[in-house]
Amino acid sequence: MLTNENIYCIIYSSFTNRNFNESKVVFLEEIRKSRKKQGLSQEELAKISGLSRSSIINFETGKRDPRVKDLRKIAKALNVHVQELISDTEQE
Repeated sequence: MLTNENIYCIIYSSFTNRNFNESKVVFLEEIRKSRKKQGLSQEELAKISGLSRSSIINFETGKRDPRVKDLRKIAKALNVHVQELISDTEQE
């Protein structure tokens, strides 16, 4: 089944020449990295975004795929564009 997160990873893969699994890891890391850059805990991000703490944990660990609306909430809470959560800021 193709999920929203998988779609983002496929798009990300096409722009970065990474395979799907590498893209998913980077995608999950971008959420975590952006949260930490803002100085937020998972609980704080959950509260600001209107999502549960368990959702944030599951997104960051890859146990659950975020829906597009969840990504938008996370991006808004972090004051970033959704594209920043799926882009490779350390491309060679």
